[in-house]
Amino acid sequence: MQPVCLHQAGRRRASQLHAAAAARPDNNATQATDAVTRLYAALNARDAAAISGCLAADVAYENLAIADSLAGNTAVTSFFVESLAAVPREAAFELETVAGAAGSAVTVVWRLVLPSSQALLSRGIALYTLQPGSGCIAAVTECHEHPVKLSYSQLLLVRPLVAGLAGPLPAVLPGLQEVSRGLQQGVDSLLQPLADLVAPPSSSSSSSSGSTFSTLSSSGNSQASAASAAAARSPLQPMQPAAAASSVQQRAAARVAAAKARRLSAAGAGGGSGAASSRQGPAEGSGAAGSAAAAAAAAAAAAKPEDFSGLWVKDAARSDLSGYEAMLDVLGLSGMQKVTARLIEGVEIQQTSLKFTVSFVTVVPFFKVTEEVPLNGGSTQQRRRDLRQGQQSAAARTVASAEQRGVLVEMAWGAPLAGTLTELYSLLPDGSMTVTAETRIGSKQAKAVTVYKRAAGSREALLADSRRRNGSVGDVLRKQRDQGLSV
Repeated sequence: MQPVCLHQAGRRRASQLHAAAAARPDNNATQATDAVTRLYAALNARDAAAISGCLAADVAYENLAIADSLAGNTAVTSFFVESLAAVPREAAFELETVAGAAGSAVTVVWRLVLPSSQALLSRGIALYTLQPGSGCIAAVTECHEHPVKLSYSQLLLVRPLVAGLAGPLPAVLPGLQEVSRGLQQGVDSLLQPLADLVAPPSSSSSSSSGSTFSTLSSSGNSQASAASAAAARSPLQPMQPAAAASSVQQRAAARVAAAKARRLSAAGAGGGSGAASSRQGPAEGSGAAGSAAAAAAAAAAAAKPEDFSGLWVKDAARSDLSGYEAMLDVLGLSGMQKVTARLIEGVEIQQTSLKFTVSFVTVVPFFKVTEEVPLNGGSTQQRRRDLRQGQQSAAARTVASAEQRGVLVEMAWGAPLAGTLTELYSLLPDGSMTVTAETRIGSKQAKAVTVYKRAAGSREALLADSRRRNGSVGDVLRKQRDQGLSV
């Protein structure tokens, strides 16, 4: 499903497949056509369970472009899921031609586009053969068009997409990494001669995660609103190196500012304490004045907001997993979205006096969500947490009451499935963090408490450990099915 080079032999074979479809129409192909239509609907919905349901248990998949083949429902489903991981959430397959072939077979000419801009990401042809009686697809033979036909602006979209394919992939497609590396070099070579003629797009750090595939980041800074709106229209924008560098610089600046503020606060407290001590007599130091100073210090400590900055790892044994599943149900997430949500290993938080930023840490390559919310002043519009179309409003504030203490994040969104989500971030005496989340959609509501502990290592180490534990997407699907979870 990725844009890959089409070998000459594959091109000839693709032409033969299409000619066969046109030359041998068959009235019995209706069932096959329906099965293929259901498959593409499942692909566009990113629904792993529905994709698997369209395929026979012993389905065979052959890709003529990369000279590779797969066998079995799990392997082919995993291939489709992992292929979808490399494209933006908004990208959708469109069927240009659906032609019945001999027997229970159908040929499809498809294209992968970004609906918002109609940018063409890839185009291909596939032959699907139906398993008699079951209504499931028994065989898939597929070819893809060479991306050299893309325009310059479309190549700019494809380049980060192709770069993402060269990352760690399961053994289900051992040759895909080399293909994607070669393709990335080819795209780079096509872009290089045009670099001096066409200005690159703006590298705003805000985005839509309507992606499950891109970084969701919103800012309350009104001066950046125009850049944020432009970034929201470009799902691949956050993957650009300039945006990543800008984000790193912002976080570094925030940490420096926070450290400076702590030093000034400590210096002020020390100076005040010294001045008070010099004015006190021997008796006063241990009397009412001392008690007043202690009370003032306690009040100041209570008013100071807790700092949640850092990398946090989910403590599954202490978390309310059943409540979390209930929340996924209330949100109406698809099977693939539930699989992704369960694979969130932790969160990375950046907290300043003005912003509260949460980045979800997961091995799922297409789920890169970072939410940046104004703290104690104003709200922001950002992509919905449930990844449906539309925006949600979000605001954060520090709370210090008997019932609540920490940072409270409040989100609300309209149709479809209008609802609210609140998350209270609190610290436990042992240094752990709890996130008490409650969601409401219509008459339905659910609540869950997730416990996190500070990570001992880096984000990369956490992800590497997750990959070792979870294996491939196919392994994850099997494990979650064995646990009785809906996928």
